[in-house]
Amino acid sequence: MDVFECIFGRRSCRRFKADAVAREDLERMIDAGRYVPTGYNKQAVRFAVIASPEKVAETFQFTGWLTGTPPEHEQPTAYIVVLSDSGLGVDGTGARCAAYAIMLAAHALGYGSCWHGRENNEEFKAFLGLPAQYEPHILISLGRSAETSEVHDPATEWKIRKDDAGVIHVPKRGREEVTVAVL
Repeated sequence: MDVFECIFGRRSCRRFKADAVAREDLERMIDAGRYVPTGYNKQAVRFAVIASPEKVAETFQFTGWLTGTPPEHEQPTAYIVVLSDSGLGVDGTGARCAAYAIMLAAHALGYGSCWHGRENNEEFKAFLGLPAQYEPHILISLGRSAETSEVHDPATEWKIRKDDAGVIHVPKRGREEVTVAVL
């Protein structure tokens, strides 16, 4: 898969199969996240991997779902939390870049993913049990996708919807609408 296929093909996944995410695949996703640009090359981005079935089940309470809460048999099988090491500087931009790189890597490896914001969430920080210097930014749910998504022109409909065949339709603005200047 080339980079454009990966970017254009990745959609948020909200229903997962029960298959575990392989440890080596989680490590490759972390590698994708650690290679992103960071402010002044401080590399303050850190990661927490949640893969044990017990912790994965507990983590689910910290997610939110645009298309309704998935039933237990369609919930994520792993998570990666993208954090900043405040000793090196809180780098929210680097964290967001890392999250996207992780989600692209997940797609390239055949997994679905979904982004859940977690900034300034004291309960989530306490749940993670990490030293105070680590500031969570994004929780990424992971697993083999149990759904299909397609992009559609928002001129016809500006909301995410699921059709009778179970396909998720996601609106994306056209290039002409988002390009505000060509100089």
